[in-house]
Amino acid sequence: MFLIKFNFETVKKSVIVGFIVVDSNATSVPTLDSRKRVVPNREYFILLQDWATKVGEESWMQLEDKTMKWMYGYDDFTKCWEPTRTSDGGNVGGAVPISAILLNDKGWYDHEIVKQQPFNLPLERFKINASEDVLFRIVNGGVAQELMLYVEGHSMTVVAADGDEVVPMQVDRLIVFPGERYDVLIKGLDKPVKKSYRIQVETIQRYFFDWTEIPIVYGFGFVEYEQDGLPEDKTSPNLLHPECTKDKKCSVLNCPFQRWVAQPNFTCISYDNLQNPFPENIETEILQASQFNGGFEVCLLV
Repeated sequence: MFLIKFNFETVKKSVIVGFIVVDSNATSVPTLDSRKRVVPNREYFILLQDWATKVGEESWMQLEDKTMKWMYGYDDFTKCWEPTRTSDGGNVGGAVPISAILLNDKGWYDHEIVKQQPFNLPLERFKINASEDVLFRIVNGGVAQELMLYVEGHSMTVVAADGDEVVPMQVDRLIVFPGERYDVLIKGLDKPVKKSYRIQVETIQRYFFDWTEIPIVYGFGFVEYEQDGLPEDKTSPNLLHPECTKDKKCSVLNCPFQRWVAQPNFTCISYDNLQNPFPENIETEILQASQFNGGFEVCLLV
């Protein structure tokens, strides 16, 4: 995967992104079942983006005129642009008002419609058949937002991180920070009960900088079964993770918290729990610990 990103002072972005398979013969991925490794029936690429409300021309003018604090509009004298916070108070650096969360350039500007009827919108759909192994190569090409993703009704097995194979890990949710990439293996259901299952992506920012609560922004895609005769579910989705309960918590990989206070039914798994499947191939020089005492000249001003 290659990603070329251009940032203005307002953190409005332009992106050129694509995907390159370095070794077309290395097509198998590890699994957690008795097969050990499998060649996926299909592969898909998912580019996640936090799309800002400002158009490029307006961002350029704000860059020239140094008026970036008016990201919420020039006529709003009560609110200036400020970074947002996660639930533990951490600063989401560079966060700006979001127009939409995009999956492969597809999203919707009206957040209420997105939440209530995503099935009626022209969003990205990924074909799948029952019992198929499908590999999703997921990258966050956004500016600031760490985005949490899950696939309704399907377990996810993480098989690679930033292009390197890992010991496979099954998780319920995955958080992807800007610039990160994960390869996730999805197993098609043996007996799907509906045609489409949503891929739900959401922000994890929780507060404005003044500690007032900020609404979660959602984006969606779908895995769509090609089997004939399956009904299309057109009920408004429950976005609050009802399958995650006190007695059956959902695991979240790459979670930045030790304990997610705002989501007590989540179990956080930090990134360093992923393991290298070939530790014997790691260069010993990388693992060496040595004292570093040069290269930084300190200047004290008194």
